[in-house]
Amino acid sequence: VALGIMTLLMATRDALALVIDLNYMRIARHNRQILPYVAPITFLIGFAALAYSTQIGFLIIGIVCLAIANGVGIPQLNTVVAIRGGKDVVTSVMPYMSIAFFLGEFLTPFVVRPTSKLLGGFDTAPYVVGIIIACIFLIHTFVCRNFLTIQKEDEQ
Repeated sequence: VALGIMTLLMATRDALALVIDLNYMRIARHNRQILPYVAPITFLIGFAALAYSTQIGFLIIGIVCLAIANGVGIPQLNTVVAIRGGKDVVTSVMPYMSIAFFLGEFLTPFVVRPTSKLLGGFDTAPYVVGIIIACIFLIHTFVCRNFLTIQKEDEQ
């Protein structure tokens, strides 16, 4: 796929993630029980689509899935941490989470290229690592589902 098309797809991913993120509370209100599973499942599908396809249709599916994962996953994680951690995390943990997200996004391209070269030019290596991390994330979500589910105040 041409670099220009891939750049456009990545920018579209960010815009779609932003729209989903802005509507997170509306989505969460109606889907509290399944919300913890959305990010790991869509990360898994997205990375698999990107890793194993050179067709534009599958690339678009991968980009859309990653946008959904980012748009739901980041606010879900922030919300769970804020609710479970209380007022103290707002000034202690939350800033570090933001730093971690930005560093991860910024440093990924610098890690991906050497990793691919280290593995003999295996271009799908970063996506395979993403698939493995998504699987671990999904297993963790199943194991910790009671902790990760946002409950109404009357359910707590």
